[in-house]
Amino acid sequence: MKQRSITSAVIIFCMIIVLFISFTPAFPGILAVLSFVATYEMLKVFNLHKRLFVAIPSYLVAIAMPIVAYVMAKEMNRSALEFIHIHTLVIFAFMLYLFMVAVFERGRMPFGEFASAFAMVTYIVTSFAALAIIRYTSPIGLYLLGMVLTSAWMTDVCAYLVGSFFGKHKLIPEVSPKKTVEGAVGGVIGETLVLFLYGFLVQIITAKLSEVNPDIPALVPNYIVIGISGVLLAVVSQMGDLFASVIKREHGVKDYGSVFPGHGGIMDRFDSVIIVAIVTMILTLFVSPFAIAGA
Repeated sequence: MKQRSITSAVIIFCMIIVLFISFTPAFPGILAVLSFVATYEMLKVFNLHKRLFVAIPSYLVAIAMPIVAYVMAKEMNRSALEFIHIHTLVIFAFMLYLFMVAVFERGRMPFGEFASAFAMVTYIVTSFAALAIIRYTSPIGLYLLGMVLTSAWMTDVCAYLVGSFFGKHKLIPEVSPKKTVEGAVGGVIGETLVLFLYGFLVQIITAKLSEVNPDIPALVPNYIVIGISGVLLAVVSQMGDLFASVIKREHGVKDYGSVFPGHGGIMDRFDSVIIVAIVTMILTLFVSPFAIAGA
């Protein structure tokens, strides 16, 4: 428990630093590294990390797409939708490549393993690229990025606390024996309340910053959108956690890696962030939790 607490504190501190780093080109580089490590961890679970014809292209896609997202959004001023078009083409080409490899590997490697590789690499790569898109395609990208991290991790914290004190009914014991219905509900309610607080703090902070520097927009939270987003993101956050647990349980793996002592690997720590990032990217194509004051 002590080790987990220390590691959690270190992770939170590092993520605060990452938010500041997101003002620099180092951020997409960090996303590329995380995407690569997460892809390696997942391929290792499926015992595909030594299949170089599968692993190497997977690593290349994992590294490239967050950087491509940054370049398109920041340097080329392209929209999120334009990146999604390019991303879809890349993923489709990757799928065709795996189909080709499957043909030549016929009899030596089950087709299901190729399907698993494609599905999981696509899932991971899309999420880390989505973090770059969220950050750089909107003038409020920094606050949207903070919303992603807050949603994912506060859902986990609230669910854990409520489940520890009030949990009596098991949620899905076959997948995650310790999770309870009470914890899941507490995670949704707690995270939504935290997002309301987050919106309030963003409004105060941006108002103060705008007074000092008029180039910084003051933001006004849309609490209806924040409330709906809070519920949706809390639900998908827990689904991402459970989804990652299903894969580990089916393959007899305790942790995806050992990057974070007491917490496992990148996939163990980012299993909720991954799906929250994708859903947030899609959600913000249609609605925004913040409006620029006076706009």
